[in-house]
Amino acid sequence: MQISEHNKMQDRYSSLPFDSDDSNETHSFQLGLTKILAQNSLQQFAVSPSFDTDLQLAFGNNIAVDSLQTSWVDGEFVFPEIEVVNSAEINYARGAFAQENSTIYLAQEFLASNQNNPDVVTNVLLEEYGHFVDSQLNLDDSSGDEGAIFAALVLEEDPTNTELQQLQNEDDTAIVTINGRAIEIEQSFTNLINGLGGESGFGEDFIERNDDGSSSFINITSIFEDGINFFGDIYQGFYINNNGNITFDSSLATFTPTDLTSYKIIAPFFADVDTREDNIETSEGGNSTGTNLVYYDFDTEADAITITWDDVGKFSNQTTPNAFQLILKDLGNQNFKIEFRYEEIQWTVGGASEDVYARVGLSAGNGSDFLELPFSNNLEMLLNLEAGTNINSPGRFVFSVIDGEPDVGTFSLMPTDSLHRFYQYEKGYHLYTSDESEIQVINGRGAAAREGYEYQYEYEKFTVLTDDKDLLTGETIEGVKPIYRFFNTDTGEHLYTIDEEEKNNIIDNLNNYTFEGAKFYAFDSPLENFETLPVYRMLNGQSGSHLYTSDLNEINYIDNNLSHFSMENDGEAVFYVFEL
Repeated sequence: MQISEHNKMQDRYSSLPFDSDDSNETHSFQLGLTKILAQNSLQQFAVSPSFDTDLQLAFGNNIAVDSLQTSWVDGEFVFPEIEVVNSAEINYARGAFAQENSTIYLAQEFLASNQNNPDVVTNVLLEEYGHFVDSQLNLDDSSGDEGAIFAALVLEEDPTNTELQQLQNEDDTAIVTINGRAIEIEQSFTNLINGLGGESGFGEDFIERNDDGSSSFINITSIFEDGINFFGDIYQGFYINNNGNITFDSSLATFTPTDLTSYKIIAPFFADVDTREDNIETSEGGNSTGTNLVYYDFDTEADAITITWDDVGKFSNQTTPNAFQLILKDLGNQNFKIEFRYEEIQWTVGGASEDVYARVGLSAGNGSDFLELPFSNNLEMLLNLEAGTNINSPGRFVFSVIDGEPDVGTFSLMPTDSLHRFYQYEKGYHLYTSDESEIQVINGRGAAAREGYEYQYEYEKFTVLTDDKDLLTGETIEGVKPIYRFFNTDTGEHLYTIDEEEKNNIIDNLNNYTFEGAKFYAFDSPLENFETLPVYRMLNGQSGSHLYTSDLNEINYIDNNLSHFSMENDGEAVFYVFEL
C-alpha cells in the first residue's frame, strides 16, 4: 500500500490518523505531541549538510533523496497509519512497522510507562518511521535494522562502527497475528551490543557455568591505560561476579542482594543468577542468544569493555532468561562512562532470596557515597527496566564518572526542566518557556494564542534550570543566573537576557518593553565537570526579534541562507544549558 498524499502541517496539533478504538483515544494527545516532536526532528535533519550521506548509510546508495529533503524542509510529511496495540500482538516489542498494510504499531504498555517521556516515544516512532521511509525508497527491505540506524542519525546519536555493524547485521523481522491476520513486521527493541567476536557475538571470553561464582581478577589497562578513578580510588581491574555486578576490592559471592552501601560495586542487576543450566530459552527479540553465560569483551577500537549477561537464568536452575549488559568506556585521564543496557528483564528474585528483589546502581562501599536507581528493589519497576532511561533511549542508563564522581548525583540535585519553543509565523518570532502552565495555556491542545498572537509548537530545545537553589541543601548553585523575559508591546516579541546591565537598561529606557521577571535559569559560563551547551542569540533584522539556539546546524543554515539575521554578543554564547 503506497501513501502518496502529502499533508502539510498547517496545524501542528492536528491529530494522527488514528483508529477509533479506546486505546488510540487514550493516547491521542501523547501521540499527537510525539508526532510533532518527530516531525521537528526530521525538519532539522533535512537541513543537515550530511543529509544525503546519512540517508544512504541507512537505506543504501541507490535512492533518490532530493524530493524527500525538499518536502521535509518545507514541513511536508507523509505518515502511515499509527495503531496502538497490546505489546503481545507485536512480539512484545515497543513498536513495529508492517509494510503490507503500511501501519506503524506502538505498544500501549510502552506508551503508558512513558507518558511523561515524549522524547523516549519519539525515538521509537522515528525508528518505525525509518522503516516506512525505507519502504517508499526501496523495492526490497534494506538489510539490517535500517529504522534504528535512521533514528540514531536523525537524533545525532553518532553510533560507533561496532554499533552500526551490529544494526546492519540484525534481523528485526517477525511474523505476528494482528486482528486475526498474519503480518510480517519490523520491530523496535533495546538491543544488546553484539558483533564483538566469539560464537555468540559477545566476545571470546566468558565465565564457566556456575552458581554464585566469579571471574579471577581482570586487568583492564589495555583499555584504561592509567586505570579508572572510581570514588577517589584508582583501579587497574575488577572482578566480574555471576550475580549481575562487578566489584573492585575482591570477588563477591553474595546471592541475596542488599543495599549497595557496603560494597565498592557497579551493579546493573544484582540478583541470584544461576548459569549452570545449558538448555535455556532465548528471550524474544534483540540480540541475546540464549547461552545462559556471562561474557566479557575488550574493544580497543571503541575504548570499551562490554560485559554481557546473555539470557541468564536464576537460582535454582531456572530457565526464564534476563538479558542485560554493563559497558565501561574510556574518557581519558582515568575518567570513564558507565552504561547499563537492558534488552529483556523477566525475573527479579532468585529462589533462595524470598522477596528481596534485584538492586541496581553503583557505590563507593563507604556507607555514604552511592547511587541506587529508583528501579532498585522494586518488583514492578525492575520488570520495566527495558522501558526506563535517563538519556531518552529506552533500556539504557548512562553515567559519566569524572574525577571519580558519577555525574548523576549532582544532576539529580538540580531543578531542571525542558525548554519548549513556539513560533509565531505571521510576525516571525519565537517564544521560549519551561513553565508547564504557560505551555498548556499556549497550546490549548490545539491552535494556540497568547495576547492575541497565535503560536505553533516547534519542539523542546534543551534543558534549563527552574531555580538557582540546590534541591537538597537549599544553597545557591554556583554560576547559575536568572534568564529574564521582556514582552515588546509594539511587536509582540519576547526578549530574553541573563545580563543584569541589559535588563536594567531596558527597564529604565525602553517603555515599550514589559518586564515579566525571571522565567528560567542557566549558567553564565560552561561547567568544568559537566557537559553544557552554549546558547547563541541572533537578531532578525526584518522583525526586530531574537532567535536563541544551541543548534549549530540551525546557525549554519541561517548564516548561509538568511542574510537578515546577525549574531549578537560578538558571536559568543549568551548562556549555557544542558542537553535534553
